[in-house]
Amino acid sequence: MQDMTIGLGALQGWIAEARTNLVAARAHLDALDRAIGDGDHGSNMARGFDALSTISTPPDANLLLKQVGMQLLGHVGGASGALYGTFFLTLGASWPSEPNTPRVAAVLRSARDAVQSRGRAEVGDKTMVDPLDAAVKSLDAEEPDAALGEALARAAVAAARGRDATGPMLARRGRAANFGEASIGHQDPGAASMTILLESLSRHLG
Repeated sequence: MQDMTIGLGALQGWIAEARTNLVAARAHLDALDRAIGDGDHGSNMARGFDALSTISTPPDANLLLKQVGMQLLGHVGGASGALYGTFFLTLGASWPSEPNTPRVAAVLRSARDAVQSRGRAEVGDKTMVDPLDAAVKSLDAEEPDAALGEALARAAVAAARGRDATGPMLARRGRAANFGEASIGHQDPGAASMTILLESLSRHLG
C-alpha cells in the first residue's frame, strides 16, 4: 500500500499551504508586478488559489492535481492562469502512485517542459521557468535513492536561487518584455510565485 504521507494527504497539505502563502504574498507579488507588468500578479494568484476551496475531496492524487489545474485556468486569468493551469494538469496526468525522488523529478520535468511549450519561454528569459528549471536540475542531480523530502528541500533552495537570478535579467517573454532594458533590476513576479509553490511542496513530501 502507498504511504499516505506522500500520497493524497500530502498533496492536499501542499495545496493548502501554497494557498496560505500566496495569499500572504499578494501585496509583495503585486509590487513586483507593478515594476514590470500590470501590478496584479499577486491578486490573480490569490484569487485562483482561493477558488481551490471549492474542490471536494477527490479519490486520488492525480484527480486532485487535475482539479487544481482546471480551477487555476478558470480563476487566475491571463498568461499566469494558463501557465499554472498547465503546470498542475501536467502533474496530474503523470503523478506517480509511489513517489520517490526520480519519479517526482520526472513529473516536474514534464511540467517544466509543458510550461515552456505553453509560454514559449527558455531559461534566462526572466519567467517562472527559471526557478522551475533550477529545481528540476537539482532533482535530476540527486542519487536515485536520495530521500525525497531532503531532495525537495535542496530543490527549493535551487529554485530560490533561480528566482533571485531573474533580477538582473532582461525580460524576453510576457508583459515584462515590453519594458525592454527597464526590466533589468526587477525580480520576476512569476518566478517569485513559482518559488513559493516549490518551497511549500518541499515541506509536504517525503
